[in-house]
Amino acid sequence: MHSSQDENRELLDVLDEDGERTGEVLSRGEVHSRGLWHRSFHLWIVSSDRLVLFQRRADSKQVEPGRIDVSAAGHYGAGEDLNAVLREVDEELGFLPEAHELHHLVTRRTERFYDDVTDREFQDVYLLQRDAPLTSYLLDCSETSVLYELPLGAAIELHRTGSPIAVAGWDCQGRHNNALLHDDDVIWRAREHTAEVLEQISRWLDER
Repeated sequence: MHSSQDENRELLDVLDEDGERTGEVLSRGEVHSRGLWHRSFHLWIVSSDRLVLFQRRADSKQVEPGRIDVSAAGHYGAGEDLNAVLREVDEELGFLPEAHELHHLVTRRTERFYDDVTDREFQDVYLLQRDAPLTSYLLDCSETSVLYELPLGAAIELHRTGSPIAVAGWDCQGRHNNALLHDDDVIWRAREHTAEVLEQISRWLDER
């Protein structure tokens, strides 16, 4: 869990509007409170039978608590590269992929506005094809409460139209935790972006 102390301890590179480092390094809390540009990592995990993993964010999260989100994500710390930021996957899901296993999909420039946070990110979005049972994932309850498997097409429809979908889930206490996901579960500020990325993943898989 990222407490206020964590926010002040974690240092990020400040970027300009073109995504280049400015040379300034500030705490994550200050970067978010001042709405400064920074870089983040998003990983989508998809199985060979087109099941995509979504995590449910822990209720203790400052931003979008309890909503479903990308399989794993995190910030690049100051001076970090892809190999370093992969620690976020290990922290959230309990396994450590290698950089060469990932496929870079897109780098997106995103802005989200909240009461106490202005989140301006350059998101490096990656895809990992991985076949592993839900029960093999070890979740950190302070980060991720449940991990769900969604058929890729249904995940797109959920974000495009809000169509409900019954899914298999595995929670951070090592229990089966199936759910009926619906419109209220998605991050509405990111739903268009999420649908676009999922459609890009679908096209990429079709071309394999």
